[in-house]
Amino acid sequence: MKTQIIILTLIFVCGVGLGGMENPSGQPWLGIHVMMTSKDTTEELTGVIAELSKLGVTVLVTEINYGFEYQSHPELRGDDPNSKAAIRKLAAECRKHKMRLIPQFQCLGHQSWAETTGSLLTQHPEFDETPGKYPQNQGIYCRSWCPLHPQVNAILFDLMDELIEAFEADALHVGMDEVFLIGDEACPRCKGKDKAELFAKAVNDYHQHLVGKRKVEMLMWGDRLIDAGKIPYGEWEASANGTAGAIDRIPKDIVICDWHYEPRSAYESVPMFVEKGFRVWPASWKNPKSAKALIDYSRTVASPKMLGHLNTTWGSVQPKDLIHFESLRYSVRAFNTEPESYLAKIRDLMQQAWPGNRTVNIVCHGHSVPAGYFKTPVVDTFDAYPHLLHQALKAQYPLAVINVIVTAIGGENSDSGAKRFEADVLALRPDVVTIDYGLNDRGIGLNKARENLTAMIQQAKAKGIKVLLLTPTADLSAALNDPMDPLNQQAEMIRSVAQSQQVGLADSLKVFQDYVAQGGQLEDLMSQVNHPNRKGHDLVVKELMECFKD
Repeated sequence: MKTQIIILTLIFVCGVGLGGMENPSGQPWLGIHVMMTSKDTTEELTGVIAELSKLGVTVLVTEINYGFEYQSHPELRGDDPNSKAAIRKLAAECRKHKMRLIPQFQCLGHQSWAETTGSLLTQHPEFDETPGKYPQNQGIYCRSWCPLHPQVNAILFDLMDELIEAFEADALHVGMDEVFLIGDEACPRCKGKDKAELFAKAVNDYHQHLVGKRKVEMLMWGDRLIDAGKIPYGEWEASANGTAGAIDRIPKDIVICDWHYEPRSAYESVPMFVEKGFRVWPASWKNPKSAKALIDYSRTVASPKMLGHLNTTWGSVQPKDLIHFESLRYSVRAFNTEPESYLAKIRDLMQQAWPGNRTVNIVCHGHSVPAGYFKTPVVDTFDAYPHLLHQALKAQYPLAVINVIVTAIGGENSDSGAKRFEADVLALRPDVVTIDYGLNDRGIGLNKARENLTAMIQQAKAKGIKVLLLTPTADLSAALNDPMDPLNQQAEMIRSVAQSQQVGLADSLKVFQDYVAQGGQLEDLMSQVNHPNRKGHDLVVKELMECFKD
């Protein structure tokens, strides 16, 4: 990999945010990785966080290396280093926009570039894996430090600790790609030793400090763990220098960032890492053909350990221009995380004029809210979101013939809804189905609700029908700001199912929460404790229309 890198991927399912570190929700890991070794880059990046967040970026990985005003070892500061204040400003902006911020420090390898040697080996040449060899770095790719030197980790861990504190980080990326100089004959400590064992020792040392002591997550590049003799990627994307055996000697909770830049029919390392027990994050570069091949292949790996996609740019795209990067745009479309991509065919149908058009059928399935119950037993069909959605779609697509059919039943949960799904919903041959059971599914539990939603989605997919899941509307008895409240737990589960099943999502609960966060009263949106009024239904329609927007 190059030394200048920007990795970008996105998440956008009609407004879904980032899940937890372990990916329990199935939400794709989609983010940006930037070289941030100078404060100018940091300022520029801070200025575009809001735009990137609006687009859907949820993770920012910043490779900082020696570009920080280290206090423990000020002699290791690079040129124009970042201040703690600048980093804190970036961190605050990321928090504001719910973007996870992860610093990276390149460990072991990549300790030089061209004729320039990095700060650590410049100040401590005794740490060099090849002391006295390769003057002006001629004849090598990059220098490495010795993983067995007794003093190197103490300094490294001081630097890591400062970055974790400055970034307020819950994870750190340790790099470790393209380590070619390891177990060298010139090193008095490493000479003659097993290179896989040396590499594994370094990984385990960093893991013990980061995960064991600091309780943060660890990420690393994966090329040195791939045996080039078994998977013929070549010596850059895989290891031909004896380090691959380390894969069975390191902890399985490390996130492996698996980069590949050439078009292939298969990328066998992706399922290999999954089968070994790791989470894997495939990454492509600027060749659209290569990016498409890797994305399409990795999406066939049906495992929650396949985290999503990264798109590297190697500094060829400035932060302000990232959203126009062709390979990136394909990765977003491939994961169906842009609403316009997921419902593109439906939108096209609704734009067709007679005689080339046909009727578009939308079925709203669920409980009392889509059924139109306001203050029970009053049913106000024409102020409920299915009818309002019909009106909004007709206003946006005046040439379309649209049917919106309601199959919702008051008091029902997804157990009953799933049982009658084929007979009552699929029999209508819909183009799109909305499913809304979160309020009532609190009574059957998360696992059963997830099972029911997944079953309905799979039945719909088998017939080529698009699905929009809805998180629940509000309930006056719920604690909206408590993530452990059953209503919030249902909403998070529904978001996770939408992501893992690659279907659309209208986040009704979030728009109700946003209304309250902006100073509104929840009672303004409710007709009774668990049913929204017209104003509440209007919010749901606005969220649904995000999925149909042109």
